[in-house]
Amino acid sequence: MIASFLKRYGLVIVAGAYTAALLILHALGRFPTPGPQDLSRLAGSPVLTVEGRVINFPLTRWGQTRFLLEGRARPLEAFHGRVVVNLHFPMPMLAPEEVVRVRGWLTRPRGPGPRRSFDERTYWASQRAYSILHVEFPEALERLEGVSHSSWSQRAWSFHQQFRRFWFRHLPSEEAALVSGMTIGSRGVLPPKLKEQCIRAGVYHILVVSGQNMALIIAAGVGLLHLLRIPRRRALWICSLPILFYAAAVGSDPPVTRASIMAMVVLAVAAAGRDVPGHIPFTWAWLWILLRQPEALFGASFQLSFGATASLLAAFPLLRSLEAVKPRVLRWLLQAGAMSLSAQLGVWPLLAHYFHQVSLAGLVANVTLFPWSGGIMVAGLMLGAWGVWSPETVPAFLLDGMHGVLKGTLSAIAHVSGWPWAVIPVSPPPWGACVIYYAILICILWKLYHAKKSARI
Repeated sequence: MIASFLKRYGLVIVAGAYTAALLILHALGRFPTPGPQDLSRLAGSPVLTVEGRVINFPLTRWGQTRFLLEGRARPLEAFHGRVVVNLHFPMPMLAPEEVVRVRGWLTRPRGPGPRRSFDERTYWASQRAYSILHVEFPEALERLEGVSHSSWSQRAWSFHQQFRRFWFRHLPSEEAALVSGMTIGSRGVLPPKLKEQCIRAGVYHILVVSGQNMALIIAAGVGLLHLLRIPRRRALWICSLPILFYAAAVGSDPPVTRASIMAMVVLAVAAAGRDVPGHIPFTWAWLWILLRQPEALFGASFQLSFGATASLLAAFPLLRSLEAVKPRVLRWLLQAGAMSLSAQLGVWPLLAHYFHQVSLAGLVANVTLFPWSGGIMVAGLMLGAWGVWSPETVPAFLLDGMHGVLKGTLSAIAHVSGWPWAVIPVSPPPWGACVIYYAILICILWKLYHAKKSARI
């Protein structure tokens, strides 16, 4: 019996013990902290030169470009690590994996204050960066080594840029930002007004690459390969390639990494003709991210992504009873509503902590706008990919149709976000209250599982 339990939950126990160790270190104030020779130790220097490699997608907006750099100080080579580079000028042609030398002044990220709720210090610490290098003039940036155009990362980055340019060339800016967010993520493209509307409507998660994106890509890929009479198992293995490329093209944020790892594990298991519990791919994704970058545990994107997924996995056995509901439309509405409620119950303390508000409109919007967004995502991704490879051949009537759909979606988001009761401002709950809340939630779930099991007996 013990051997069977360890076989089923051994990975979860290991992940839990590792996570508990990180939390204890965090409570003691020993993690995450910069090392003794981290670049942040040079903060306050009048001028600092750093040489290293760009390790994320550079973001250009508001006339500036920002990216993460892994490198060393010059000539003080003993100091090394990650640094956020903030160019005070646009550099849109800069690509991931490029080697650059930059010169500027170094500061530490700011914490929250009376007039700003955003905790810049914690946000960058979750990405192992503890300082920001401000570069004033283009002459202070020197590109030392480019990236091969045939490399995987360069192809993914090129696809990302061309995909976004295609939509912004053919649609109004807000519609292009919406479809770009639904397909390849919203980082750096959403106007502030639209971002606020999505948060108030409780649908901001549709602009973050998640498991829904991966599931739809797999479903579309398997369906297409089925039409080509390719066997299902071989089709599942083939679908792993677009999943890997898609993950590379949208970036390596925790939600993307979680969704892609879970998708790859599910594909491998299904192709092998086996069945595993849903918590196995979830736990593998959890461990993969935290072993590579343990600081991610304390980032909002990691907590919200895994929190929502864990809530759905926990509620899924209870939602199976809805499969007997008829007619089909009522069953679909009840399932969508139950899934939305499950995710909201699982993450609302985190939403209150990070955003200081809870969206009630999200309970309604997620029954309607969230499923609707899946169709937009598939259509937008297919049309956008077509536009990358052969932009002149994309039919105008398809673009006009996408324009109409996105215009209606924007109107719906604006309408829902305008409801007086759309959001409730709240104070961030203390962590002790969050622990009690989740303990009560787990007890309720256990009671419901036990009642369902007794009813079957």
